[in-house]
Amino acid sequence: MRPLVSLCALTLVVGLAGGADAAKGSGKSKNMVHGYVTAVDGDATKGGSITIRVQHKKKGASGAAAVEKTVKFSASTRFEVVQGKKGAVQTKAADLTSVQKGEHVLVILNGADATDVKVIKKGKAKKQST
Repeated sequence: MRPLVSLCALTLVVGLAGGADAAKGSGKSKNMVHGYVTAVDGDATKGGSITIRVQHKKKGASGAAAVEKTVKFSASTRFEVVQGKKGAVQTKAADLTSVQKGEHVLVILNGADATDVKVIKKGKAKKQST
């Protein structure tokens, strides 16, 4: 009986520790880059790269200079167009052609590779007539 209780206690401790690690890995722990597209190289089927101009928040009078980051994408990268105001955001599936020079994007990274690219459009989404 005693080995059974010890085994149950050990299983409970390992399960809770694994759940805490899983909770750390979800949510906002992913790396994100947001800024304006300066260049797009490659195609959606083979992969390629997107160069993004990132402007960090200014602190003090000097502020920070814009930095260009290049992120790689692959055929499995998801592209979306996000439009609308807070509380009424609409998301539509898109492709690489939606990512053009000058567009505001949010890129979610897994390591150095992009998993999601979201093109952010300002203003209300237009209603489609049927």
